[in-house]
Amino acid sequence: MIRAWWGVGLSVFLALACAREKPVTVAVIGDYGGDTPEEAQVAALVAGFAPDLVFTTGDNNYPNGAADTIDANIGKHYARFIAPYRGAFGPGASENRFFPSLGNHDWKGKAGAQPYLDYFELPGNERYYDVRRGPVHLFVVDSDPHEPDGITRDSKQALWLRDSLAKSDAPHRWVTLHHPPYSSGPHGSTAELQWPFRAWGATAVFAGHDHDFERFDVGGMPYVVVGTGGMRLYPILLPLPGSVARVETHGALRIEATSDSARAEFLAVGGGARDSFELPASTELPAPVSLVAAGSSWKLMDGVTPREGWRDAGFDSSAWPVAAAPFRIVDRGAASGAKARTTYYRIEFQVTGPESLAALELGLPRDQPAVAYLNGREVARVARAPARERKWLVARGPRGAGTDAPILTHSLLDPRQLMAGPNALAIEIRREPGSGGDSSFDAALVAYPRTVP
Repeated sequence: MIRAWWGVGLSVFLALACAREKPVTVAVIGDYGGDTPEEAQVAALVAGFAPDLVFTTGDNNYPNGAADTIDANIGKHYARFIAPYRGAFGPGASENRFFPSLGNHDWKGKAGAQPYLDYFELPGNERYYDVRRGPVHLFVVDSDPHEPDGITRDSKQALWLRDSLAKSDAPHRWVTLHHPPYSSGPHGSTAELQWPFRAWGATAVFAGHDHDFERFDVGGMPYVVVGTGGMRLYPILLPLPGSVARVETHGALRIEATSDSARAEFLAVGGGARDSFELPASTELPAPVSLVAAGSSWKLMDGVTPREGWRDAGFDSSAWPVAAAPFRIVDRGAASGAKARTTYYRIEFQVTGPESLAALELGLPRDQPAVAYLNGREVARVARAPARERKWLVARGPRGAGTDAPILTHSLLDPRQLMAGPNALAIEIRREPGSGGDSSFDAALVAYPRTVP
């Protein structure tokens, strides 16, 4: 009897202890560092949160990331959270609570990001790093093309993120970076930074660059743009699919996180919550399902137009050659001005219960124009990258180089295009031998189950 009562008492004690768990208060700001009146207003708002952790989505020091502007742009407004702090605006904090991410303006000057690296003392290599506060594990990524360890999903930096997320046991695993994977603002989405964050274990992604607030639901996981920290606001354009909330005013995001839950509010300068939402814990995000894995074996037809119906499930491709990705097709006639030609790829895969899926994510190479079809319907198209995107692309290797082909996620697809049973993913890539290098190929299709209620 005593043991029984002791067991009940222990259960009650643990339940009460969990109920009394003090939440971690987090503030998120971005595109703020210009020493503007609006920055001062946002900083006052953040101070009122009494946050345990402040993190930024980049552009901490306008206009050129210079050493002579950094303290007025950052320390003047946020010194109370920074340790060690050696600037001119007070004693700073006893423990660091301020964790920035690099933005393009932080890299912009002649000294690159050196003033930023000198000003802060941050974990890791200081450009990308992680920090844990109770149930929150924050992963800071440098999304700028100047990052020496790369910004593509197969880069050294991305592999660090993948491995670090996999090791984390935190309920909340948040990634912050500057350039938004998804945005309806003037800068728009950055396809090359649509890494498989959820597949790697993230539970939310935060970005800036566009000076607005926008929240996306991508397969049940939030992607949030917070670029409202004090600089001139940008207008939001036609909302992209998945955009569920948009605000054009200065403000900051406030999050209260416990082991069981996290609640976020975007609070505007002058008062009022303009958006509020739940951030899922890792236990609430079912593991992604790989429908077509990178490195799969594909049927291919090179330079010969296939018969009608080659994009459909059930098409007889038994006579097509088979090759395991990733691989390159060497265009030996390029030096003599070989003409462009198209290679056709197809693979079939099985799906059970497509109605249980919230989203699909398709990964494609972007070193050649491509069109992708799911069960005969066009679902994604990669044209030649516009000039503003070329800086993101990985240079194609010289003739005879290795077979590595980076997959750069291009599109979110509607899972209603899947069928129970056999399905077909078909891709055609137009090769332009005269543009240098050889056409590389790999692709992947990932399904995201609906979030657990």
